[in-house]
Amino acid sequence: MSKAIILSRVSTQIQELDSQTQAVRNEALKEGFKDKDLIIIEDKESAIKLSEEERNGLNKMKEEINKDKTITHVFIYELSRLSRRQLVLFSIRDYLIERNIQLICCTPYFRLLEDGKLSQTANLMFSIFASMAESEMALKQERMKRGRMRNKMTGKNDNGPILFGYKSLEDKTIVIDEEKRQFVIDMFSLYATGQYSQLELAEELMQRYGTIKDTKYKMKAKINFMLKKREYCGNTQYEAIISEELFERARLAAKANKLNNNHAYLKDQSLLKKIIYDKASGYHMTYSSNLGRPRYAWQPIDKGKKVMKTTIMTKDIDERILELAKMLHKEYTLDEAKLMGELNEKKQATLEKIMNLQLLAKKASKKIDDTEERLIYGSISDTRAKDIEARLKDDINRYEADKEKLMKEMDHIEQLISIGIEKPDYDNFTLDEKRRLIRMMIKKVEIWKKSRYEPVAEVTPTVGSMRYILWINSYNGKCEMTVKPIDDTRDIFINGQIN
Repeated sequence: MSKAIILSRVSTQIQELDSQTQAVRNEALKEGFKDKDLIIIEDKESAIKLSEEERNGLNKMKEEINKDKTITHVFIYELSRLSRRQLVLFSIRDYLIERNIQLICCTPYFRLLEDGKLSQTANLMFSIFASMAESEMALKQERMKRGRMRNKMTGKNDNGPILFGYKSLEDKTIVIDEEKRQFVIDMFSLYATGQYSQLELAEELMQRYGTIKDTKYKMKAKINFMLKKREYCGNTQYEAIISEELFERARLAAKANKLNNNHAYLKDQSLLKKIIYDKASGYHMTYSSNLGRPRYAWQPIDKGKKVMKTTIMTKDIDERILELAKMLHKEYTLDEAKLMGELNEKKQATLEKIMNLQLLAKKASKKIDDTEERLIYGSISDTRAKDIEARLKDDINRYEADKEKLMKEMDHIEQLISIGIEKPDYDNFTLDEKRRLIRMMIKKVEIWKKSRYEPVAEVTPTVGSMRYILWINSYNGKCEMTVKPIDDTRDIFINGQIN
C-alpha cells in the first residue's frame, strides 16, 4: 500500500497549523489515501531565514522518503510553504522528480507529475509562484528593515546585538549600563594615550576588572571591535558615554599602532572565504594579505617531511569564480524570454479555460430551463426534475468556483508579465553583493596543484548537475575550463597528478 506525506508549515508561532494541515489532509483523502497511510510533518519555522539544509520540515520529509520506498505522494497547502527561495524550490522539485514522487499543491491546485513526467503546467506554476514567493520575501525583509530603522531612530533596540556598556529595557529602549560605563571610559582613555597596544590594554583592563573571565586574546578582539564604534559618542539609538574628542584621539592612536606594524596588510577584498578548500586534505584554506600578496593557503603539518604547501593568489581565482557565478545566475534565474513566453502561453490557456467554463455554465442553465418546461408539460416526474436540477446547480457552482480560481491565476500571470525580471547590474555590485552571489551559486571550490604555477580549481555549484574544473596558469594568466557530471565519482586528483 502506498503512503503519502503531508508537509505543513507556518512562519510564526502565532499562526496555527491545524487548519492548514486539515485542508491538505482532505485533499489526500480525496486521492484515495487513508489516515493510516498519511505521514504528517508539521513545523513552525521561517521560510525567509532558513536555507534548505536548515529547514527541519524538509529534512524530515527527505528522511521519510529515503527510508520508506512506499511513499508516492507529497501534499502541501501552497508552494511558499516549501520555501520562498527559488533555488530551494527547484532543488526540491528535482529531488521529487528523480524519485518519481507526485507533489500535489492545494492553493493554487496543481500536480507535479503527469504520466510519470514533469507536467508543463506544474513547471510553469513553479516559475510563476517561485518568483512571487521570492518577491514577497523581499517585501517582508524590507518591512522588517524599516521596522528596525524606526526602532533605531527612536532610541530602541533594532533586534540586533547591543553594544557593551548598554542594556535594553522591557520596551526595547537602550540605556547606559552603569556597571559597565567606567570600563568603556577607561578603555578609550588608556588607549588614547598611545602607550598601549590592544593586547597590552586587554591585560591592563583584566587586572583592573578582576571579574573578566575571557582570555587576553578574546579580550583583545572585543577591544578591537569596541574601539571602532562611534556609537559610544552618542546617536539617536545610544546615549553618549565618551566624547567625540576622546574617540578621535583613540583612532589616532590606532593609526599610529598600525604604522608601527612590520608587515603591510591589505584590506580584505577576498570573495571565497569559507567555501574554498584544499582538495587533498578537505580542510578550509585561509586568507592572508600580509606583505601585500593576497592569497588563500593551507599548510600541511607533517613532521620530518617536506610537504608542498597549497596556495593560490586571489587574483588568479576570485574573479574567475565570480564570472562563473554570474553565468550560472543568468542561466538558472534570468531567462526572461523563456519565462515571458511561458507566461503568455499560460495566460492564453487560462483564458480559454475561463471561456469554456462560462459556456458550460450557460449550457447547464439552459438544461435547467428545459427541465422546468418538461415538468410543466408533464413529460417528466417531479422527483426526476428535482434530481436533474440539483445535479445541474451543483455543476454550475463548481464551474463558478473553478472560474474564480482561474481569474485569480490570470491576475497573478498579468502581474508577473507587467513586472518582468529585474536584471541585476553585476558591474556595479558591491563587495558584499559579489560574495552573496558567489555563495548563492557556488557550493564549494577545491584547490590542488598540477605544478607550482598551475593551480587547478574544481567548482561544485549549488544548481545544475555539472562540476566545473578551472585549469589555471598563474605564470601567463591563462585559464581553461572543462566540465564533468557531479555524479561522476571518478576523481581527477591522485597524488598531484591527473587521472
